This record gives sequence, C-alpha cells and structure tokens, in this order.
Amino acid sequence: MTRISIVTVVLNDKHGLFKTLESLSNISKASYEHVIIDGGSTDGSLDVVKDFSNRIDVVVSENDNGIYDAMNKGVLNATGNVICFLNAGDRVLNGYISYPTNCFSTDNNIDYCYAGVILHGNKKDKLYIPREINPTSEYLQAMPFPHPGLFVKKELFDRIGYFDLSKKITADHEWIVRVLLSKVRGVRIRHGVVKFNLDGLSLSSNTSFEMYQTAVKYGRSKYKAVFYYLYNLLVFVKYKIISKI
Repeated sequence: MTRISIVTVVLNDKHGLFKTLESLSNISKASYEHVIIDGGSTDGSLDVVKDFSNRIDVVVSENDNGIYDAMNKGVLNATGNVICFLNAGDRVLNGYISYPTNCFSTDNNIDYCYAGVILHGNKKDKLYIPREINPTSEYLQAMPFPHPGLFVKKELFDRIGYFDLSKKITADHEWIVRVLLSKVRGVRIRHGVVKFNLDGLSLSSNTSFEMYQTAVKYGRSKYKAVFYYLYNLLVFVKYKIISKI
C-alpha cells in the first residue's frame, strides 16, 4: 500500500504557507500524511499551521542549519513509504496524490516517479513536462526533472543517504545525481502536478558552480564541466527573464 508523506519546509513565509495548505484542502486527507518543518518562524507562520491543524500530522519548529537540514528532518519524521517535498508557496494541482499513488501501486519495483510542473511567472504560466530519463540524459550539471514533481520511496534515503549539507543551494540536485547513478528505476508522469513561482528558483552563478563541483566529484572532466558551467549561466539568465514575464 502506498502512503505518501508530504514534507513542507518553511521559514517566515506565512503567505506562501497559506497558499500551499489551502491548495491541499481539496484533497482527501486520508490519502497523505503532512509533515511541517518550521525553522523557527516569527512572522505568524505557526498561526497558519494552527489554522490547518486538522490536516497536518507532524509539526517541528526549531532552528536548523538551512533548508536541506530541514528537509532531512522532514524525511526522518515522515512515516509514509513515499516522500515528496512541497515547499511554502508551492500549490498542488489535480492528481498531485493520485498520479504517483497509481504509479507505485501498479508496479512495486518502481523506486521513484517524476511529474511535470507549472512554472508561474508574473504574467503567465508555462507547463513543463520533463523528458524521459535515458542513458544520454544530462543530469550531472542540470536538474533532469523538477524537484517539486519528484516522489521517491523513503527507503532510498536509507540506501544512498540524505541531503548533503555542504551544498547550500543544490543539495537536491546532488541527491538526484546519486539516485540516477544508483541505477534505481523511475517512471515519468506526463502531467503537471505542482505550480510554483519561478522567482523561487536558485538562479545564480553559485548554483552553477555547485553543480560544476558535483559533476567533477562524480567523474566528469573539468574541461567538459567548465563548458556546462558557462552554458548553465546562460540558461539561468533565460529563466530570470522568463520569471519577469
């Protein structure tokens, strides 16, 4: 039986948290567990949590060592056998729970599934459906699929480890690299399941540099890694422009 644990990380974002929790209110609570990890908010975020307390299973509010430390805490506090991350400000779409539940229930050998997202700009939205992962897919210096649309078996964290706290911006990418290198089995969901703001993306030269470090760590030559580093800087500029549209 598939039991999905949604992990939401928040720090002083009561308005974003409200949008996220409100978007979940149309989904049967019996179909998921919700874990809130708060980094010690002082803006009223915990008041929002109280307003939705009948739909939240676990609340941890304490200082942490950043977003990835909070995400690790979320995994440790989750009791479901499938984990997904829905950060404050993200809004779920129809099928957010049913699509991955069907995937895992249909085939017990699936380790993860990944879905599309709607990228929300200032004036318009864009549906993004990731490509099917294959042996030629670029992932050492690129996100092969959007993290908000990723659903993974909790046991994967026991097998390959948790998020690397030495990565300040791209620990989710580095973790996905470990997932793909471990040769576990994933399935694509050809639907968008989450809407999130483009301005929430980590678009910076530091992002590209951390991905460069990850690529070299896992075997890419420095010359090729530098090429992708420069290419990523151009991509980030593109999305910065899109986020203003």
